[in-house]
Amino acid sequence: MVHLEKIFSGFPGRPAFNIPREVLEMFVENKFNASAMASMLEVSESTVKRRLRTNGISKKLKLN
Repeated sequence: MVHLEKIFSGFPGRPAFNIPREVLEMFVENKFNASAMASMLEVSESTVKRRLRTNGISKKLKLN
């Protein structure tokens, strides 16, 4: 399991989770879907999809 850093913005709502780009790339490279990633990271599927999008990572990414 990966330890994720919680980011508190000072605004109401849930804290954000910092999911390192390398972790997201590793999951995509190993063909994990967003649901499986979310389960392993203990975050919502929406969080995973948002982090993939904000990091410019396609779920179909082919890494060298």
